[in-house]
Amino acid sequence: MTSHIDQLTASIGSEYGVSGWFMIEQRKIDIFGQVTDDDDPMHSDVEWARTGPFGVPVAHGMYILSLLPRFARELGFPIASSGSEMAINYGFDRVRWINPVRVGSSVRCRTTIKKVEPKGGTRWLVHSKNAIECNAHEGPCVVADWLCLYEYAP
Repeated sequence: MTSHIDQLTASIGSEYGVSGWFMIEQRKIDIFGQVTDDDDPMHSDVEWARTGPFGVPVAHGMYILSLLPRFARELGFPIASSGSEMAINYGFDRVRWINPVRVGSSVRCRTTIKKVEPKGGTRWLVHSKNAIECNAHEGPCVVADWLCLYEYAP
C-alpha cells in the first residue's frame, strides 16, 4: 500500500479535513449554465431573481457538487496527487441538495472517509462523505457520498 492509502485507511470514520471557503460568483454560475445549457432564470437572470424566491440568483446544484474535486485537491486528497497513477471518479452512492447557495456567498467542504476497499492489485475504492457548507446558513447545502477509484503504480 502507498502512503496515501495508509493515510486514508487511518482516517476511516473521522474527519479527513475541511477546505477553505470558496466564493460563488455570478460569472462562474453563468459559465456553468452556458456549458450545461441550463439557462433557468433562477441562476442566470439577475433581474428575474430579485423578485424570485431567494432575492438573488442561486448556483446550480450540479455546479456546487462539481466543486468536490477542487476541495479534494485543496485537502491533499489523492484524487489530485502525483502519488497515484490514476484517480477515477467512480460515482456517488448518495447526493442530497439541502439548501440553496446564493450568489456572493461562500462554500467549503467537510470530508470524512467512510471506507477504503481493496479492489485487487494496486486498485483501491475510497468512499467519502462530503458535506458542502455555505456561510449564509446553518447546516450543509449539499451532502454527497463520493466514490473514487485509485490505481497506484507497483
